[in-house]
Amino acid sequence: MRLNLTMLFVALMHCLALAFFALFLWIWSSTYQDIMAAKPVIDTQTGIRYLLLPLVLPILHIISTFGRGPSHSKKSRLLRRQGDLFLVVAIVLFVSGWLLEDRYYSLLENNDYQPCESRSSGIRSVFITYTKDTSLCPT
Repeated sequence: MRLNLTMLFVALMHCLALAFFALFLWIWSSTYQDIMAAKPVIDTQTGIRYLLLPLVLPILHIISTFGRGPSHSKKSRLLRRQGDLFLVVAIVLFVSGWLLEDRYYSLLENNDYQPCESRSSGIRSVFITYTKDTSLCPT
């Protein structure tokens, strides 16, 4: 019974990580579609880079599953370096998320969208309205 509960928990964590990644992709694609449709106002938010961090869990699970196989020299080295791999993967995901978020905002600004002065704060991010005409900014 305990093993089934553990497997269910791991599967749920993987699904949650993939859901965060899907949300990241959805935000990117919807903003890109809004730009291509030349919408006058685009609402966005900061902090989308953090949506990539939960991908550490499935990657760590894959690394640990791979390291449990028959004890060959390569796999035993992998098992000893598992902590280092986890740290590298976490840093790479954070840096790539930061770079993708920077690219996200420069895509808006390169297409002549300007951020409005008024911003609203949420729990984990700040909501920003980008517009081509500043008279359309919310007050």
